[in-house]
Amino acid sequence: MSWWVYALGGVVVLLVLIAGWRLRPRTGLHTGSNYAAGKHLRKTYKDKTAPLPYDPTWLVEAAEKQVPGERQVIESLKKSTTIIGFCPCGCGQPYFIDPRSGDWDFEENVVLQADGKSVVLDVMGDGRVGSVEEY
Repeated sequence: MSWWVYALGGVVVLLVLIAGWRLRPRTGLHTGSNYAAGKHLRKTYKDKTAPLPYDPTWLVEAAEKQVPGERQVIESLKKSTTIIGFCPCGCGQPYFIDPRSGDWDFEENVVLQADGKSVVLDVMGDGRVGSVEEY
């Protein structure tokens, strides 16, 4: 056999090892059905680059009027002042918690009406708001 057959075989073995390493099961990452789970969050959206500041005042006011009994959610909204990334589908949905991390412990959605829109809050088990979806 000539040398290029050995070289080609070495490259194939190397590619198989790399693919196996990249496809191995990862522990500690979210494996739920969230679209962004397992995908990288977008860092830029419409010329805005994360992390960037977020003013949740309008959501806090809506939550205080519509769901006054959800104190943990309201307090979490007040602290949701930094966007760490955007939805990978391109919709611009801001994330305050990385859905691939162990912190993403989705429990429920809270729906609010604010500024003529329906706003869906993804709420974690400990009451923190992970993301905001506007419709």
